[in-house]
Amino acid sequence: MREEPLVTVYIPTYNRRALLERAVASVLEQDYRNIELIVVDDGSSDGTRDFLEQIKSKDSRLKYLNKKGQRGAPASRNQAILNSNGYFITGLDDDDFFKKDRVSSFVAAWKNDDIALFTDTISISRKGERYKQRKDFVAFKDLLQYNHIGNQVFTTKERFIQSLFDERLSMWQDLDCWLNMLKSGGHIRCLHKANYCFDTSHDHERISQKNFFQAKRAWSYVSEKYSLNKEEKIILKNHCYHYKPDRLELGYFVDSTLSNTPFSFKKILPRLMLSHLKSRYR
Repeated sequence: MREEPLVTVYIPTYNRRALLERAVASVLEQDYRNIELIVVDDGSSDGTRDFLEQIKSKDSRLKYLNKKGQRGAPASRNQAILNSNGYFITGLDDDDFFKKDRVSSFVAAWKNDDIALFTDTISISRKGERYKQRKDFVAFKDLLQYNHIGNQVFTTKERFIQSLFDERLSMWQDLDCWLNMLKSGGHIRCLHKANYCFDTSHDHERISQKNFFQAKRAWSYVSEKYSLNKEEKIILKNHCYHYKPDRLELGYFVDSTLSNTPFSFKKILPRLMLSHLKSRYR
């Protein structure tokens, strides 16, 4: 492998030009220069194409793909992966952005036996910024409990081709992709550098924002896809309650009780009481 392998960064987008401009700039301004940026447009009508054509005329590292028909972010990501030239691939949502050293830190840390890498994140909301430190290593069973990885990984094109995003899912596509990478064992390793900025401070809906009932459909599909046993299904189901926060603690409590899944009553009781008080006095 070359000293500076080509790294492809993909960005799916739809009608969010103002946010996209920041995302594109954060990739093209990386301190690692051997980058291919692929933006896949899901049929925007807000001047996105004009903006990208203008940037493309100045920087040949940008590749613009315009999809016909709105097929969603998973199809956009897959189109970028299949049309990429990079040895490595990573992604970026159009409302998020990279710190300058994101790509270089991945390339420097990569080991030949790695399945994939991810990092800590900075969450930006209207209340301010919050550093989110993630687990050192994440295995298949860890993901059943919680998506400790988040929405992006860094890995080889070969690995991504083997684990494309499932276009039949309306949500959980990233979680499913990571599960697919880990279904045969191993772990995905975290670099404790917060160089991905996850922004929810704007008024635009996030690509992945869905509701509780869609989450339950995704849960059923993923459970079947990976032939999860009864206990694993119960653990995975707790993901659903994150889309209905007032039912998170109670849902997990009931599911755990009915399935005889081990849990710590001392840990969950305070959360149940807090949830009850919030619902009563808000």
